[in-house]
Amino acid sequence: KAVAGHVKKWHGPDQWPTFAAVVMNGSRMGQYFMGTTGHYWKDYAERETSKAHNVEWRNIVQKYVEEQSGMMMFEKKLDASYNDRSAPMWEGTIYYTKPGKRGKMLEIMREGAKANRRLRHKGSTGVYNVISGGEQDGMLVVINRMESMADLAPQTPSIRDRWVKVYGEEVFEQAVKDWYDSFTKSESEILRLLPEMTTPSNNQADMKMKKRILGIIVLLMTCVSMFAQENVNIYGVNYFKPKAGQREAYLSGLKDHTKKHHSKGIMRVRTYSVVSGEKAGWIVRVSGPLTWADVDKFQKDTRSKAHMEHATKYVQPYIEERIGTMYWRPVEDLDFNPSTSEKPSKMTRVQFTHLNPGMSGEYYELRQRYNEALEKTNSDASFGMGHLVHGGERHAIYATFRGMDSWAEMNPTGPSLSSRFNQVHGNGAWGRFLKQVSKIVKKSHDEMRLYMEEYSTR
Repeated sequence: KAVAGHVKKWHGPDQWPTFAAVVMNGSRMGQYFMGTTGHYWKDYAERETSKAHNVEWRNIVQKYVEEQSGMMMFEKKLDASYNDRSAPMWEGTIYYTKPGKRGKMLEIMREGAKANRRLRHKGSTGVYNVISGGEQDGMLVVINRMESMADLAPQTPSIRDRWVKVYGEEVFEQAVKDWYDSFTKSESEILRLLPEMTTPSNNQADMKMKKRILGIIVLLMTCVSMFAQENVNIYGVNYFKPKAGQREAYLSGLKDHTKKHHSKGIMRVRTYSVVSGEKAGWIVRVSGPLTWADVDKFQKDTRSKAHMEHATKYVQPYIEERIGTMYWRPVEDLDFNPSTSEKPSKMTRVQFTHLNPGMSGEYYELRQRYNEALEKTNSDASFGMGHLVHGGERHAIYATFRGMDSWAEMNPTGPSLSSRFNQVHGNGAWGRFLKQVSKIVKKSHDEMRLYMEEYSTR
């Protein structure tokens, strides 16, 4: 409210333009971006602000802002962008490139934009270099404009189909190889424009420009802190860390909140307590299965006045930290003998695997051989496989989910995995498997979750 008043007073249509957006998922969920677009360096040199403006803004920051990142300058790469337009939401992906490799990624984006123009693709993408305030030779930002969460459904034709039609299969395969060889990690998040905190004539929040532009983004942290199908199930996951000594108060509020706002339809939720791993003591809430269109409806409900007021009063005061929302989808062809029961298990062991860039294909093949060894040796193992598709390192995190009724099920049964593997794939196969794992996997960790029935509605 304070920022909206400031923008209305000092950043109107004929004044210095600004826009604001809230991060909807990922590690920075609940934080705010503020920025300005359409400038040259001389605009910053010539800008003058009044003492009254500066005092008012300083007071807002001191009163309401816990932390801010400072200024970052972005340069829009017009020849690598495509059909960039105004939109109420956007998906932003930050690529941390290897030294000297950002140019290669920009080259690939330019070729992709050319293919889109030739095929008159309907998508909208903006591409930016970070040129000040960050890793100046190492950050590339790709923005995909969205009308709603439903736009996260796969595009038709796919990126692969467009490239192959214009350039051929061989060129596409080389571009994929070069792309994944050019960065060390990536992070994605979805942002929603806040019109009330945005200059009316600039509510495009990053307009399509015909000239080269420079943008500045300020991140405010408040104390409130190419493969899928539309019919695939999406699961939203959030982690909550209760404040020290406030766990029971948090759970009491959560129980009432769940009953009032998460008891019907797509709003139903499962709640777990993490009892092992780096997040032991945290609470996990899982929503789904959902379609991306359902996610729009879910977000609309959580932003409703009644929902927000209840959460603000009875839940948020007892939360120290939140991570999420992260969106996962099942990878059903990598499941093994998964449970078909709709009833949740008492416990769930989750094993996370973080991949090195460009290794999703090799990991997929590795898991297929893994499952083949289990199947051909009549293993009684049972697990589901999931892939993080938004709100983290894109294309890089997988997890297996194993339902259990007690800790006793941690005891291994039958032949060892290495003997099963060698039996099916030949002597020495297990050693070769481990060698591939060391190449593909960056890190792995696990956690045990206990199902909390009285805080769940499915």
